[in-house]
Amino acid sequence: MPCSIPRRVALTALLLLALPAARAEEVVAAVAANFAGPMQQIAAGFEKGTGHKALVSTGATGKFY
Repeated sequence: MPCSIPRRVALTALLLLALPAARAEEVVAAVAANFAGPMQQIAAGFEKGTGHKALVSTGATGKFY
């Protein structure tokens, strides 16, 4: 069963957040505004599971370049 695009984005973001950072105490993720709610939940799970801070920046995708 193929994954939908939002589900793929969520899974990719979760995997990227779960990767070990080089001794970093926080991770920063920039996501499109329409993905802010799910990303906040992912970030909360990441923080709870790792003890590291997840900073989420949301906005128009074109503004992140």
